[in-house]
Amino acid sequence: TLGATRHTKDEFYDQLDTIIRSIPKEEHLILLGDFNARVGADHDSWPTCLGKFGVGEKNENGQRLLELCSYHDLSITNSFFQTKPQHKVSWRHPRSMHWHQLDLIIIRRSALKCVLLTRTFHSADC
Repeated sequence: TLGATRHTKDEFYDQLDTIIRSIPKEEHLILLGDFNARVGADHDSWPTCLGKFGVGEKNENGQRLLELCSYHDLSITNSFFQTKPQHKVSWRHPRSMHWHQLDLIIIRRSALKCVLLTRTFHSADC
């Protein structure tokens, strides 16, 4: 969604919201993938969504994803576990060479106790 128009992003998040609302709250919910969203490390502002081990700064897509997570009581599990930095990031920007955490695993906050560890494995293009 990084290079998408605002309209396309709105459609994506509206569809995702509809899907999440359609799943009964007592059912487990797991969202995973490359959201092109940098959610950052601001645990104090997003205590139910982010753990204390987030990475980097939040971008606009990250803000939208955090708002969705907050509304639906979802947690981004990548930020709840203290791991080596190379096990948190999944993509390196080709020009700046900075590493970013874009591949996220998101679950209902109530199921967080069921997750033992979340870590990233780099893809071949990293």
